[in-house]
Amino acid sequence: MGKDLKGKDLGVGITQQKNGLYNAGFVDKLGKRRVKRFKKLQECRKWLDEAKYIDEHSSITEANTMMVDAWFEYWISIKEKTVRPNTVRNYRERYHRNISKVIGKMLLVDVKPIHCQKIFSDMADEGYKTTTIYQTRITLYNMLDFAKEDEAIRILKAQKEKNSKIKVIPMEWADQVFLCRKGEPVKNSTYDTALFKICDKVGIKRFSMHVLRHTFATRCIEAGMMPKTLQKILGHSNIGITMNLYVHITEDEKHKEIELVAGALKVI
Repeated sequence: MGKDLKGKDLGVGITQQKNGLYNAGFVDKLGKRRVKRFKKLQECRKWLDEAKYIDEHSSITEANTMMVDAWFEYWISIKEKTVRPNTVRNYRERYHRNISKVIGKMLLVDVKPIHCQKIFSDMADEGYKTTTIYQTRITLYNMLDFAKEDEAIRILKAQKEKNSKIKVIPMEWADQVFLCRKGEPVKNSTYDTALFKICDKVGIKRFSMHVLRHTFATRCIEAGMMPKTLQKILGHSNIGITMNLYVHITEDEKHKEIELVAGALKVI
């Protein structure tokens, strides 16, 4: 139980220095001591309560369940060991000055592009230089991209653990990751059913995994991916199958471009 300079109890985790400043501190889930100083006792208590709440309601085993402030502390603790001190300082400065006040109290899973754009829009309105906004963009991207990678690794590890409990896995499927209880690859219909539920939940028209796969291929072609590379990714046995996609997309694009020209030449 901490005390102020007059000997009055301040509560657990709070003390007062000889210069009058109040110290708040606790040990988080990562075993790291979190300390911050304040001029006012009320601000000190508010920060301590919020910091403890965020730490208590966040789990590093599932990144998406974490609040952004908690994820930043986890992420920056790793960066401190892998990048230069100046880089860490820049990350901290941009996060605490510009990012945290917009998305800090949100769950990672709830952060959308519109929230990220608000960070940059607010900075522009406040007169920040383009270079500073760019630094903030880098900080935000690196932090969220690491969360995505962390979540993907967690999913793969969880699936590998499920696979280890399958009694018999045929040799032909031994290298596969997503297997059903029979030790065989999960059927397309299972993925479709899960996808349909997601579509129904968000209120959009249902589409299958095949459509999603085709959309992915389309975006790859539009981005200029080489046919042979796309063939390998999609698993086509024959390059002709892949090239049919290119012809289809090229024809569609040709018609779109012709329509644009026709529209430009049209006399109103």
